Amino acid sequence: MTAWVLLILTVACGMLTLDAFRMGAPLVELSSRFWPKEWKRGQGHLTLAEQERLQRLTLWSSLGAGWLAWVFLAMTLLLAILTARAFWL
Repeated sequence: MTAWVLLILTVACGMLTLDAFRMGAPLVELSSRFWPKEWKRGQGHLTLAEQERLQRLTLWSSLGAGWLAWVFLAMTLLLAILTARAFWL
């Protein structure tokens, strides 16, 4: 009985995780007009400080799904491990 409850909780938490990652906004919004110009010209015309700032923005915007999405992911993984242990033990 406990294993089935854990399985239901794991699936529900997984659905919340997917929703949080899908709906999460980036930490920093980049201009939509910025990227096509940069793809054509490259970053050679920018200063090194500006290049570093853009690289940091790019990294954090890809990871910027929000802290709630990462919390749900951790909870889903924990529940999945507990569910697997409950079914096999």
